[in-house]
Amino acid sequence: MSDLRFLDDPGLYVLTPASHPHLHWVYTALVTIGPVEEVGQRPEGLQRVIPITGGKFRGPRLQGSIIPGGMDWNLHRSDGTSLVEASYFMRSDDGVVIKITNGGVNIRPEPGAPRLRPSFTTPVFAAPEGRYAFLNQGVFVGTLEPVPGENAVRIGVFQLV
Repeated sequence: MSDLRFLDDPGLYVLTPASHPHLHWVYTALVTIGPVEEVGQRPEGLQRVIPITGGKFRGPRLQGSIIPGGMDWNLHRSDGTSLVEASYFMRSDDGVVIKITNGGVNIRPEPGAPRLRPSFTTPVFAAPEGRYAFLNQGVFVGTLEPVPGENAVRIGVFQLV
């Protein structure tokens, strides 16, 4: 067992370029949503539910539709951030159903300030064996932003490689 002196070596804290993750675009989804319903105040903040009513997704390896009936159990915290906790299904054009659980933190800009960037999420997939099994075996990050003038959000999904 080591005496832990190696922890004092500054050279061990430098990451090589091969250690840096890269992003590979998987798909973009346009997800339609229903009216936000406030469920009530909890110790952590205001609980809201946002119905997922449908949509479509497209990417180089998969495309299809969002199955209506999912939900975002959104928590608006007293510090101005919202926690995304969405669960829904999508169906590929070839009929494969894939479950998505998507969580993240939505940081709101200061009042009156423009929204400069999307929120970021960490989608997790449950796909059957076969063509889309790669979704079960990767680490993914997502972007989440409203679609201007629509009751919809745009979700970009990227795999870390």
